Amino acid sequence: MNCKLCGKEAEGGEISGREAYGMKCRTCGQYVITPEAYHSELKVAGYLLSAATRLAWDNGRRIEIQTEGQEQIASMVRRPSNLFEAIDNVIRTLYDGLERMDQRFVLDEEILYPIWVACDPNELGYWLNKAAELGYLELEGGSGYVEQFLPTLSGWARAVHLRETTPLGNQAFVAMWFDDSMDDVWANGIKPALERAGYSPMMLKAAQHNDNINDKIMAEIRRSSLVVADFTGQRGGCYFEAGFALGLGIPVVWCCKIEEKEKLHFDTKAYSHIFYSNPANLKELLYDRVQATVPLKKQPPQSTT
Repeated sequence: MNCKLCGKEAEGGEISGREAYGMKCRTCGQYVITPEAYHSELKVAGYLLSAATRLAWDNGRRIEIQTEGQEQIASMVRRPSNLFEAIDNVIRTLYDGLERMDQRFVLDEEILYPIWVACDPNELGYWLNKAAELGYLELEGGSGYVEQFLPTLSGWARAVHLRETTPLGNQAFVAMWFDDSMDDVWANGIKPALERAGYSPMMLKAAQHNDNINDKIMAEIRRSSLVVADFTGQRGGCYFEAGFALGLGIPVVWCCKIEEKEKLHFDTKAYSHIFYSNPANLKELLYDRVQATVPLKKQPPQSTT
């Protein structure tokens, strides 16, 4: 069977006792797909689903793709908005994963392009070669889609700069409605997802403090390396806190219950939100999104076998 997501040859077959195929692809990782979804046209770009399934598999999970819900799976990952962001994502991951400071990067673009949410191997190759033009990598050669690079002083400088401009620590500030109806979302969705990703979640309803609430909010956001904003309930404070974090250059993960999708303010609809149906669903989607965009411990890219 061919992989439905990238089109390459893959191992696949029916799962015993289920109407589903188990797929094993060197590029997309392992995932499950229903026959209906396999034999139908995908509802979102295949490379986005490849990035999502690869991310999940690299973190020990196997995603199931059905005809419905593909947009939500694709929302687990975020595509870089411009070439410089794409290059920074690559440089950060590559240099943070080095065991030796003179270690070569041997990169199979055909297998690794989903890690950085590139459209295909050619686009990843373009990013890598533009990174070399900027002096962040030294091209040593290669064959086909496999290229070899050496780290450079400029690359190390850029990687150090990216690391130093990210707020220190593992605190994640959570902006959300303090209504009792959201307690389950916090306790069984957001909090365990962030803890699993290595973050220490800070939500002021759960914290004991005697400070002015507005001063406390801004101080805790400044101390955080990530903000999770849940817009369920459409509270103005959540919009303010997300905007304040963006102004400081702190990454924001956007969430909302799916039934309130159409209520979101038009200014923020352009951001890729996690739309969830219940706390358990949010727990998995949030963990995957954090691992895709702001992991605390970045691992070097690996080929799947």
